[in-house]
Amino acid sequence: TARTGLAKSYRGGFNQTHGAALAGHVIKHAIARAGVEAGEVEDVIMGCGFPEGATGYNVARTGATWGGVPFSASATTINRFCASGLQAIASAAHAVAVDGVPIAVAGGVESISLVQPLVAKSTVKEPRLEEAHPELWMPMIDTADLVAQRYGVSRADQDAYAVESQRRVAAAQEAGLFDAEIVPMEVTMAVKDKQTGAVSSVAYTVTKDECNRPGTTLASIEGLEPVRLEIDPKATITAGNASQLSDGASACVVMSEAEASRRGISPLGIFKGFAVAGCGPEEMGIGPVLAVPRLLGRHGLTVDDVDLWELNEAFAVVPLHASRALGIPLDKLNVNGGSIAVGHPFGMTGSRQVGHVLLEGKRRGAKHVVVTMCVAGGMGAAGLFEVAERAQMRAAWAASLRTIPALHTCTVARQAKRGRPQGQALASRAGLALRIGKWRFGDGPPPVAGPGAGAACAGAAASVHAARECRGLGAEWPHALVSSRTPGPRAWQHRLLPTLPRAEAGAIGRASGARVVYQSSDLDQHM
Repeated sequence: TARTGLAKSYRGGFNQTHGAALAGHVIKHAIARAGVEAGEVEDVIMGCGFPEGATGYNVARTGATWGGVPFSASATTINRFCASGLQAIASAAHAVAVDGVPIAVAGGVESISLVQPLVAKSTVKEPRLEEAHPELWMPMIDTADLVAQRYGVSRADQDAYAVESQRRVAAAQEAGLFDAEIVPMEVTMAVKDKQTGAVSSVAYTVTKDECNRPGTTLASIEGLEPVRLEIDPKATITAGNASQLSDGASACVVMSEAEASRRGISPLGIFKGFAVAGCGPEEMGIGPVLAVPRLLGRHGLTVDDVDLWELNEAFAVVPLHASRALGIPLDKLNVNGGSIAVGHPFGMTGSRQVGHVLLEGKRRGAKHVVVTMCVAGGMGAAGLFEVAERAQMRAAWAASLRTIPALHTCTVARQAKRGRPQGQALASRAGLALRIGKWRFGDGPPPVAGPGAGAACAGAAASVHAARECRGLGAEWPHALVSSRTPGPRAWQHRLLPTLPRAEAGAIGRASGARVVYQSSDLDQHM
């Protein structure tokens, strides 16, 4: 993944940078970071909230050409407003999975500086539709005020959330957590002299996100007047608790797992699914509340199964309402801040969120992550991803288990899958006394229980910090019972294995992300 830093619209570093240049810069660097050749790309899919003006004329095509992709590749620009970047990644993943596209590039771009002045002058409404559904053209800030009032989200809560977003972004910047995403870009910026009004062009390099205000305090934004106060005395949306206008671009390379393996490429993440949902345009801010359950339901997951969430902060009311309605813990939501602080280039944000959450998921040992946002016109969109390192850990664990010769093996029907009777039978054959605690079968490495006075287990649903807590199996547990699904239908295989030497077991644990615990009481607690 590669992205630009985010620059303030109109006054920032990208205020006269064409959309093709923004898109081309990140396309070029995403391809280079993936270690593939530009000529191997079959299609480029870029999302754009307003694909017109400087981001018009199929900016995916012009951007790809600017970035060095030859004309042998194709390109298309797609629009789902604020979900355009996420939609582009989903579309590329679908092309790879369904149509066999070997390599695609996907992302998003937005130049609010150059395009919004044009949009403000050129928007044309259809008279009949406007009369029947004027909410289709409702300004986004109006919809945010309506959601806050309709769903009881207070001004105080919105301000507090905004301050926390600013704090998290500042902390992440200080820790360098965005550095692996951003590719500096040299541009020419327009600068206006405040005294004379004269405009000049200066060389400038955008090296980081420039919109956030690290010193933001609750007191500093509590005094801001709601934007629509004169129209609506109950309005609560201010410049402090809404996303900033900014310019930028983001891109990533999408390919099949087999193609990545063939090339020796270590992916950031695995696309698992995408879902959208509709709602009234006047309350578009509730979109994630409708899209997320549809997404998780299709994959047999619950909110608790998701380790990290990137929920776009179009306005503070959006993540606040969604977190309450869906039950998302705030310590898993936008953990490094969001658009309130860094800014929101409409069509780019979804792609930025995907790249960031996968990198952050790797740092935290997360498995499932979700990117979601509200969408103008009354929609929600949500994408499910799996952090690739966790998948690779499970594969390494499974491979390591297959190299251990089993002392005894048995296969049982699924309805008899619980390990106690099979484990006892295997232990009796080996002349061992086996004590097994509670069993849980999950998506992770298969549970392992040890004999005698204690137990050792590789938990299926271990802590996200499992790899750090891993310890090798002690010599006092010479045997282990391993249970796993078999290729056959409705069957489980139970194998009694000799445990590995401590150092070797520790190496396997670190490679697989397994958690190894020692006490039998731990077995009851963790399995």
